[in-house]
Amino acid sequence: AIELIHAYSLVHDDLPAMDNADTRRGQPSCHAKYGEAMGILCGDALMNSAYELMLNSCVDSDCVNAAKILAESAGSEGMISGQVKDLKVGSSLDVSKDVLIDIIEQKTMAIIKGSIIAGAIIAKSSSGIIEKMDKFAYSLGLAFQIRDDFEDITEDTSDNNDSPNFINSMGETRAKELLDFHANSCKKIISEFGKDSFLYKFLEFLF
Repeated sequence: AIELIHAYSLVHDDLPAMDNADTRRGQPSCHAKYGEAMGILCGDALMNSAYELMLNSCVDSDCVNAAKILAESAGSEGMISGQVKDLKVGSSLDVSKDVLIDIIEQKTMAIIKGSIIAGAIIAKSSSGIIEKMDKFAYSLGLAFQIRDDFEDITEDTSDNNDSPNFINSMGETRAKELLDFHANSCKKIISEFGKDSFLYKFLEFLF
């Protein structure tokens, strides 16, 4: 269900009214191949399929609460709000770090946080662990976005350096310092659960 939400957000993000991207992962984006109307409908179908899947899978109140968290993360107070703020900023390069973080908190970070907290709820974690996972999600979302910005500037596309990002806002050195700080914060939290855990190895791979 999380991946369906993620996929829908990418299909809509590529639309002409949004980022107007003709490619995604080295392939023609959905609207570029099938037309704008089909791109919109495809995104709508993916999003609704996610909620159908979650509702069909709910077996107890924890599942319902987890689904609610994901719906909020993807909704008007989460991912959609972040996209609205992103559109308002547009292609302006004069964007402060705080404004970028505000956008990321409701965009990239929202769906990452929703995924992590939903998993913790389904695992019937204590409130203390959920609080730690909330901090983990914040640092993971921020570190992941900065890492993504560094990847963008190395890709051979013309518009990557014309978009607001942490590199343009802070410079490479300070952006790398912020990336390292939050990547290490993630590792510190997850190391409490053992350095052999999947998440710890995932962080080592990612950063």
